[in-house]
Amino acid sequence: MIGSESSPGLKYELNYGMIGNRGDEMRLDKYLKVARILKRRTVSKDLADHQRVLINGKVAKPASEVQVGDLITVIFGQRQLTVRVTETAQYTRKEDAASMYEVVEEKRVELE
Repeated sequence: MIGSESSPGLKYELNYGMIGNRGDEMRLDKYLKVARILKRRTVSKDLADHQRVLINGKVAKPASEVQVGDLITVIFGQRQLTVRVTETAQYTRKEDAASMYEVVEEKRVELE
């Protein structure tokens, strides 16, 4: 039975459903949305599907795991944003979202 005492690898959080007990990891598409780097999770997924998101210099899929200390590079439009993950939280308030990352580099790029 999922979420019961017989499955200690998962915990149940009231009103939010199942949350994996995986330490400080989080899916890339969800992280970009929760940290408010991108507005919607579907936009995060589309960018990753088109190889416009890198984790530590490697092309990332939407389900790639993000950990504290990772460098995430997002290329959207003519902008390239690189951030370092400082925190992973399943949910955060708008006011606290900026504390989940620090901007390492932001620059304009020419499209190929």
